Amino acid sequence: MVGSCEVFRHPIELTDLLGTMTARWSSEDRELVFSDMQNVPTCGDIVVWATHPWVLVDAEGPSD
Repeated sequence: MVGSCEVFRHPIELTDLLGTMTARWSSEDRELVFSDMQNVPTCGDIVVWATHPWVLVDAEGPSD
């Protein structure tokens, strides 16, 4: 996905070539959760963005 993201409190705005989606968000530890999605181009986007937490994964992996 190519686009941009702006966050200043609530809501978050996610913009790509299809338009701008908005959502409420929360985070705890390494998880980011989106809810109350609005202006969603397709119903499949809600499944991708809001049905599970997004977990931060270190790009370098665990250190030895």
